Amino acid sequence: MEFATACLSILIADLVLGVVLLVAGGVAALCRFSFRKFWKYAWWLLLVPPAAMCYGIVVERNCFKVNEVEISDENIPESFDGYRIVQISDIHLRSFENRHKALQRAVDKIMAQNPDLIVFTGDIISLSVDETQGCMEILSGLHAPDGVFSIMGNHDYLTHSRELTEAEKLPEIARLREIENSAGWKMLENERVDIYRPDSSYISVIGIENLSASPQFPSYGNLDAALSPAPFKILLSHDPSAWEAFIVGKTDIDLTLSGHTHDMQLALPGFSPSSLFYKQHKGLYEENGQYLYVNIGLGETIFPARIGARPEITVLVLKS
Repeated sequence: MEFATACLSILIADLVLGVVLLVAGGVAALCRFSFRKFWKYAWWLLLVPPAAMCYGIVVERNCFKVNEVEISDENIPESFDGYRIVQISDIHLRSFENRHKALQRAVDKIMAQNPDLIVFTGDIISLSVDETQGCMEILSGLHAPDGVFSIMGNHDYLTHSRELTEAEKLPEIARLREIENSAGWKMLENERVDIYRPDSSYISVIGIENLSASPQFPSYGNLDAALSPAPFKILLSHDPSAWEAFIVGKTDIDLTLSGHTHDMQLALPGFSPSSLFYKQHKGLYEENGQYLYVNIGLGETIFPARIGARPEITVLVLKS
C-alpha cells in the first residue's frame, strides 16, 4: 500500500509540475521564445519527482542522522552537567517490516552515543500491534544506566485501524503497552520518574499520554497527575502542538520532547511543507526559558521515503 501511495505521489507531483511547465512555456511563447524549444529542454524536469522518490526510498530513509543539542539551564543540577539523553520517536515498525538490518543499525547508532537515558516519544506502530513481531527483539537492545522510557503516540491507540472496533482496540492497546514493557522499556502513562544522583540532587522525567491541540487526534494526557517539584523537569509529550496550548507559560516544565510531525518526510532547502501545519515542526524552540525539541522520527507513514528529512536520533546534552 505504501508503494502504491508513493507511485500516486509521483503521479500527482508530475501532473502539477507538468501544468507549471505548460504555463511557463506559454509565458515564454508570449515573450517570443519558441514554445517547442522551451519544452524540448523543460520536459526533463518531469523526471525529478520519480528520481527524488527513488532516492528517498533506497538511500535517505536508511541514513540515520545524529543531532546533538546542548540544553543550558540554571535549573539543571551541577551533578547532571553533561548528562546525555537520547531521544527517538515515531519508529512506525511497519516501515521496518522487511528492513530489520536497518533497524539494528539504528539501535547500534543509538547505543554508540553513550546515553545516560533513552526516551521514546511515541508512535511505535502505524496500524497494528502485530508490526512489533520480529522487531522488539532488536529494540530490546536499547539500554541506558538510568533506563529507557516511552510514551504513547496517536497511532499507538490504533486510531488509523479500520479492522477493529473500538471495543476490540482496548485489549490490543494493552498488549502494545505490555510488549514495550517486556522489551525493558518503561512506559510512562501520566506519571513521572525521579532520577537521583549520590548528592540527592535529582531531575524528573514526566511522561503523558497523547495530548493534542487538534481535535482529530486523541487526547488522554493528564499533566496535573504527573507534575513534579524537581528543579529541572523533562516532559515527554508526543504531539508538539500541546506545547503552546497546554505547557509553555502555563506550567513550569523546563524541557518538552515531542515527535509526531516527521517533518512530513520532505524538506527542501530552507522550507518544509510541515511548517504550514505545525508552528513547531522540527528541532529546538525556546520561549521564556522553556524549551521544546521536536524529533522528526525514524520511520515513515503514507509513503516509504524520506527526502531531505533524514531519520533522526537526537542527543540532548544538559549543561548546568
